[in-house]
Amino acid sequence: MLAVLGPGSQPYLGTFFYYAVGDLNGDGFVDVAMSIWGMDQLSIFMGNDAGSFQPVVNNETWISPAQLLITRAGSPARQVLAVAGDSNGASNEDAGLVIGEVDDNGILNIIDAPPGNSYSQGAIAADLNCDGLTDFVALNWVSESIDSTDVYLGSGDGGWSPGSLATEAYDIGVGDFTDDGIPDLLVTFWTDPPEFDVLPGKGDGTFSTVPIVTGIDAGQFVTCTIGDLNEDGMLDLLLFVSGGQPAFVLFGRGDGTFSAGPMLSSLTSSLYSVALQDLNGDGHLDYVAADIFGGHVYVALGNGDGTFQAESVVSYTAIPDGGQGVWVGIADVNNDGRPDLYVTDQNTGNLSFLINQCR
Repeated sequence: MLAVLGPGSQPYLGTFFYYAVGDLNGDGFVDVAMSIWGMDQLSIFMGNDAGSFQPVVNNETWISPAQLLITRAGSPARQVLAVAGDSNGASNEDAGLVIGEVDDNGILNIIDAPPGNSYSQGAIAADLNCDGLTDFVALNWVSESIDSTDVYLGSGDGGWSPGSLATEAYDIGVGDFTDDGIPDLLVTFWTDPPEFDVLPGKGDGTFSTVPIVTGIDAGQFVTCTIGDLNEDGMLDLLLFVSGGQPAFVLFGRGDGTFSAGPMLSSLTSSLYSVALQDLNGDGHLDYVAADIFGGHVYVALGNGDGTFQAESVVSYTAIPDGGQGVWVGIADVNNDGRPDLYVTDQNTGNLSFLINQCR
């Protein structure tokens, strides 16, 4: 355990927190951006060479953050923090995405706030039009069962302009599912059962209006993670469903469709969040999942063929009150070249770091 950010080291408590962990200012040290839904405030902890964090810096914003994303973007490319959220009632109430740079003092300097839906729940970053600039796709809330999407294309002047993507979705992912070198969208629809379709990218920031129907019967899915699990050069899916059903792997065929892979019987719906990364340096993707009820993180090493070894269980008992891990992410926290884990707790809002011990 490297550090816990929680009561005593931050100025407020809340039930649902949003985090981004990464090097915000390019000094080589991991920083933390965090927020509470419903508060127009972004709190930033800047990391230092002692493996700890400077006192919190609170940035007042006119957007209530729902997701925070650290990526390299802009022209020239630099590290940016993209904030997706709710801007209703704000002076810029037509913007659901704010993009800015964080300076050495933890101050967010806004670069752009392109117009779009005012209630954005999250965003993903990719070069959608193949021009070498980072673009964004935002997922916007419309109703209890319908979300919409906005595309923001990077421009040569360092800003972003709205693109054209009008599709309803419950969730979205990005990757080259058709093996043509152009990013596609994986779109989830809140049907019964939920439906996964692939929208092939055209290479200009637009997507085919005729989706590739994957035919996936996902049951009541919880989350989906993308990666090349069997190392054939095509993207696969690791899918979690509810109702106590096991997770399962779907192998990409390279044409936007998928074939059935192995079932992971020990992974069930209480594992709300999962991430894929080569944790032990053997070249195979491993998975890590947070148990929303049990205060544990499950780690399984990949075999490179879409199967995994038996899970090991990591208990993060440093989180007070038993803890409920609602989200798990990956970052090299201590600059040793190995990916570490961070886990959030939905009860207290604490963030815990778990240090990689693989050699």
